[in-house]
Amino acid sequence: MYDPLTRMFRALGNHRRRLCLELIYEAAREKGGRGERPFATVTEISRRLKIAQPAVSQYLDKLVAVKLIEMKRVGAAHLCIPVEESAARLRDWFADLLKS
Repeated sequence: MYDPLTRMFRALGNHRRRLCLELIYEAAREKGGRGERPFATVTEISRRLKIAQPAVSQYLDKLVAVKLIEMKRVGAAHLCIPVEESAARLRDWFADLLKS
């Protein structure tokens, strides 16, 4: 149907999904810089965006489907972990585009 890059761009076409992804990367930078595990929880994202958790989960499901994030369950918490390789693929695509 679509190549993986196109699927990523389609997923990022939604403003709230982009916000979720930004918060996940922001949390990863902050926590990683303090030596903690780099992730955000669905609860944290829901609280920051002032959106119900089920709605946030739907946005995150799309990001998982295109491999921009991974989800892991630890106890009652659902951890959202950025997939650096996918972000690098997007970055490289833009870098190639800007070379011309």
